[in-house]
Order: sequence, then C-alpha cells, then structure tokens
Amino acid sequence: MSELTVGIIALFINIGLWLGMYFIQRWESRTGRISARRMHNKKDLKNTFLYLYDFFTNGFVGDWLALSMVDMAVAVSIYQNGFQSWMFLPVLVVAGSLVHFYKMCTKSNHKTDWGFPRVGKISWGGRSHMVYAGIQGWLICIGIIFVAIGQMNLFPLFIAGLAIWVICWLADFLTGRFSSI
Repeated sequence: MSELTVGIIALFINIGLWLGMYFIQRWESRTGRISARRMHNKKDLKNTFLYLYDFFTNGFVGDWLALSMVDMAVAVSIYQNGFQSWMFLPVLVVAGSLVHFYKMCTKSNHKTDWGFPRVGKISWGGRSHMVYAGIQGWLICIGIIFVAIGQMNLFPLFIAGLAIWVICWLADFLTGRFSSI
C-alpha cells in the first residue's frame, strides 16, 4: 500500500466519522431528542441552540479540513515508522481531557447544544462526538510526539491542519460559542 493510499484512507475515515455525527444529530432532531433546528442568531448566542456545524471547530473548516490534514499526516507517519508501544500513552492524556470536557459540558452554566441538549444530559450526538474527539485527540498527541522526535515527514501538512483547527477554536471562543469556558 502506498503512502498516498494511507493518507486518503485517513481522510475518508475522518469524513465518515464526521458524517456519522451529523446523521446522529439529524436523527435526534427529527425524533425530538434535541431541539429543532433554528437559524443561527449571531446577535443572540446565549439563546441559540447550536448544532454540530454551527461551531467553527466542528464544522467543515475545523473537522473536515483541518483534522483531515492532521489525520493524513499522522496516518502516513505511523505507516512509515510502524506502530510503536509509546502510542498507547496519549490515551491517558485524552481520557483525562474527555472527562474534563464532559464535566464542563454537564455543569449548570453550560449553554445547551446538539451534544448536551439539557443541563446534565448528553445526547447520542454528544456521545459520538466524545468518541470522535477521543480519536482526534489521540492522533494529535501522536502527531505532536512525532514532531518532537523528528519523525513527522509531513510536518507542513500536520502543522497547517493543527493551526487551522486552533484558529477555529479561537473563533468559537471569541464569538461566544463556547459559553462555559
């Protein structure tokens, strides 16, 4: 298998996982498990129920573009260097981050959204997002370690993807989409 094939497979896996979250969100909306879709109101973020694609981080630029770039670079690096035992260590960091994220999103001051539609409640979309975030967090950690040990051969692709995602996160934060942070 070529490195290009590995990168393309990583791209399609990322997009497939994102589409899974999208269709779960759509099912929950249609069955009344989460609030019905309303147009995003930029002037009243406090009272707008945000869906997956209303966030810069979760939308097409953050998850589709940026994390596809990261995933492609990390997958090719794993393919080139082989899977190594140290790659299990980031799971601990990611697990801790996910526990923190869950606690933050289930607090009473968290603005409800597609993943946490009621105070203290996680939706199926939220659960799928936790799995997605865990996979992506793990890959990002591996990518950072590859950079640190000089084994990231697609360094520009990885750094560009990571930079785009961080810009998306800052945009979500600065526009009030992350109300409880």
